[in-house]
Amino acid sequence: MKHQLIVNKTAHYYYEPAIGSSKGVVLAVHGYAQLAVEFSDNFKELPVKGYELYVPEALSKFYNKERQPVASWMTSYEREDEISDYINYLETLMQLIIQKNVASPIHLIGFSQGVSTLLRWYASSKLKAATVHLIAGSIPEELSSNDIKQLIADKYFYYHGTKDRLVKEDQVNKYLGQLAAIGIDYEKVNFEGRHEVPMELIKVFTTL
Repeated sequence: MKHQLIVNKTAHYYYEPAIGSSKGVVLAVHGYAQLAVEFSDNFKELPVKGYELYVPEALSKFYNKERQPVASWMTSYEREDEISDYINYLETLMQLIIQKNVASPIHLIGFSQGVSTLLRWYASSKLKAATVHLIAGSIPEELSSNDIKQLIADKYFYYHGTKDRLVKEDQVNKYLGQLAAIGIDYEKVNFEGRHEVPMELIKVFTTL
């Protein structure tokens, strides 16, 4: 008979301080089969522009087809436990961030698998973000109008590449419909590109 045991696990995250006076904090959540150190390269301009950058790395590691170690936030196996683990992980990290950056605006970024990961955590947190940036990822089906108070932010953005073969336009329309159904206003940002973090996101941050 299967039993459950909760144990401690070491988590890793990357941090780059703001250059000059801080404009706020950015938490960026990577996608499937990525590592935080590589993912953080997409946002190297943000510290230059005055943002504290935090990039957590998923707890589950495996080898990709090239035998390089990569990370994943969850699989379908023991799904609920993995969701609970990463929610607790991200909330613990965010509380640490808030202690170091009292009263700073918080900006959240999720890419691909990191979109659903970010939103599941955010729906359970009492944090109110300034902006939420969702890139080429799905909206968890279980989120409903009951989660509105936890999901509120000053502004939402959804980014989609015109050449994205993994997330098609009809899927994006479904995800945007889900956001609208739970009362979230958003701005859709299309960009010329594939399944990737766009430079358009960095441009958006220059206007905040």
